[in-house]
Amino acid sequence: MGEKVSFWDSVYDVNMSAMTKGLFRDPIVDTVPPDNIMSDSCCILDLDLVRMKKGDVEFSNFYSMNMLYNDNVHALVFWFDTDFGDLNNPVTLSTSPHKKYTHWK
Repeated sequence: MGEKVSFWDSVYDVNMSAMTKGLFRDPIVDTVPPDNIMSDSCCILDLDLVRMKKGDVEFSNFYSMNMLYNDNVHALVFWFDTDFGDLNNPVTLSTSPHKKYTHWK
């Protein structure tokens, strides 16, 4: 994997070039059954998309997770939730493996 993978330079205008140090040439986007998740979860970034500034997406953060099982970790699973709380009927769209499957992977 000596060649540079340019996909990560601009993912929807977000510089994710740190991902080029990973194991795969391209990201794997797939669903994960909830019983395959072996740790608790943690929020890495919480953005208010209505009030945020463009620079808010450039961040670094510390996080920790507690493993629930003694086994090998084969991947990290990331997901996002989008809250529409200011509506008459608030709704949250989630890509979490703990929520009902949708067309989002």
